[in-house]
Amino acid sequence: MTTPMSKQKLVSNWLFVCALMVFIMVGIGGATRLTESGLSITEWKPVTGIVPPLSAEAWQEEFTKYQQIPEYQQINRGMSLEEYKVIFWWEYAHRAWGRLIGLAFALPLAFFWWRGYLQTAWKKPLLGILALGAAQGFMGWYMVKSGLSVRTDVSQYRLTAHLGLAAIIFSTLLWYGWRIRHWGQRVMVCHHQLCSHSMVLFLLFTTVFIMGGFMAGTNAGLLFKSFPLYNGAWWPENAWVADLGIANFFENTTLIHAIHRTLAIVFLIYALIFVFWAARHTNCKTVKIPLYNVAGFTVLQATLGIKTIMFGVPVVLGVLHQLGGFLVLGSMVWALYAMRLRPADNL
Repeated sequence: MTTPMSKQKLVSNWLFVCALMVFIMVGIGGATRLTESGLSITEWKPVTGIVPPLSAEAWQEEFTKYQQIPEYQQINRGMSLEEYKVIFWWEYAHRAWGRLIGLAFALPLAFFWWRGYLQTAWKKPLLGILALGAAQGFMGWYMVKSGLSVRTDVSQYRLTAHLGLAAIIFSTLLWYGWRIRHWGQRVMVCHHQLCSHSMVLFLLFTTVFIMGGFMAGTNAGLLFKSFPLYNGAWWPENAWVADLGIANFFENTTLIHAIHRTLAIVFLIYALIFVFWAARHTNCKTVKIPLYNVAGFTVLQATLGIKTIMFGVPVVLGVLHQLGGFLVLGSMVWALYAMRLRPADNL
């Protein structure tokens, strides 16, 4: 017999599995971007696109379509069909895994709804996550479309929006996974200062994350291969171009790199100070464990970031750095949730 508690656990585990699939998707997406594979499939076919080319004629047709876009004509002219297949398969894997995530969420959702596993209060948030997933599919194509006519790469604005939406979906899956697992327990904000500092830290991380999206979208990580100096200077030259104005923050690769690096250092220092301060002001292990994860993953992420730029953004390090950002994000969401879960007398 399925008890209410076992239903909660089953639904919760399903959401955690979906979050893991999104995490894997971030890695595939990072590899797709770093191997310059994202524009290899020039059409969006949500249903029939699941079938890859199965004949020599079909492969040549796909390759011919790719040869019409600026990326091939200006950068990859002369690429062989075999070389094209490599970048095709990266983009195909990215799209196929996205479809699989959609099925892994939608089908169990329909099943749980039909069997009455879902409480009324859960239904709207879960439908909201489904809508976010659909929006992410549209956003992915909207991003790719920006690189098919005039540009040789995708818009950094759309890439950052695509990455940001993935972060929102990942965070929401984790939050409701924990929320449903602990449904019915007494919830109380446990230590006002702790929560306040956590929110400041989270907002700082969000800014670093967004600038990381612009770093990826403009290839700004390739500018400087030294740390902490910028090719021998403490602050890079040409960090502000008067004609760009406010657009410097999103289009000037030098300033984008400098802001991302500077804010990442500030975040690292703030995170470590906050975590060790918080550990002294709480006896609640449920809060301490995710906070220690925040500190550990932040140090790991900073190390990966430094190594990534110093080695010229190789694919493996670039992917690990992108995944590291999501590890920090997940641990911060976990910490924020844990602070709401336990009564104040545990602190």
